[in-house]
Amino acid sequence: MSPRTSSMIDRFMKLMVLTGLAAGCRPGGEPGYLPPKLEPVSGTITMDGKALEGVVVRFVPMAEGGSMTIGETDSKGRYRLNYVGMDGCAAGDYRVYLSYKTLFDGRPISLQFQTSLIVSKEGMEAPERMPEGYAPLSSTLRATVPASGGEIDFNLSGPLR
Repeated sequence: MSPRTSSMIDRFMKLMVLTGLAAGCRPGGEPGYLPPKLEPVSGTITMDGKALEGVVVRFVPMAEGGSMTIGETDSKGRYRLNYVGMDGCAAGDYRVYLSYKTLFDGRPISLQFQTSLIVSKEGMEAPERMPEGYAPLSSTLRATVPASGGEIDFNLSGPLR
């Protein structure tokens, strides 16, 4: 297959995904669907007392049928969770997965980059730097979001991998 054909197929597949999203093929796209009641949830992530910028934070519900929420830390280590573009997180118990990947020059790979349809080889091959016990495949972190939402901080022990 020529590079031109491969590029055309790649563009076509991205267009199909975007068309599906626009047509309602997404969480909550079913007729009559009501999104979960969302509460404001934010917090700070530090490692050995220092703020971590660029950490992708995922709250995955422990109960079946729940909705995952996601956020990213800023330069002060602060994050705010959102669900499908809406601020907040439903009350309940969650497994928490933290991801920290960097480019070859040490800059964190952003949430926007990690979830984009255009993924670079460098981004795909970036190793997970979050230590065992916090990273997506090994996290033991848990959190309970109360009915009123709130601040949920994570004070981690390092070092990064």
